[in-house]
Amino acid sequence: MLKILFEQYIAAGSSGDLTKLRGLANHKTSRIRKRVAENPNCSIEILYQLSRDDSSEVRIAAALNRSVSLEILEALCKDQDPDVRFAIASDNYAPCQILTFFSEDENPYVRNRAAKTIQRLAKNGKRMSLSPSFNK
Repeated sequence: MLKILFEQYIAAGSSGDLTKLRGLANHKTSRIRKRVAENPNCSIEILYQLSRDDSSEVRIAAALNRSVSLEILEALCKDQDPDVRFAIASDNYAPCQILTFFSEDENPYVRNRAAKTIQRLAKNGKRMSLSPSFNK
């Protein structure tokens, strides 16, 4: 049993086969679904599905995947779990509109993390990415 889980875990993180990833995205084990969400070969459709997962760790992994769409990211910015919002607020690749959105978050840790991320990016001279629109 452990060998099978290990093989599925490896496949979830390294496979480029979308059919295999679709199947693993429905796995009963959240760690496997999280690994799929982390996979850079993951399609937008699979990321959309995983962004609605019951596990906050899976939703965080979907949010931090470089292939995530702005639409998915915007939805996750309104996630009820502050850990999801905190992770996005910590992301150096989050669009500036999203980081600015978090400056008014109800959770003080999320607000503070977004401010620190903005400061860190400004200090390092990194250009924050701009998205065309973001609706609160």
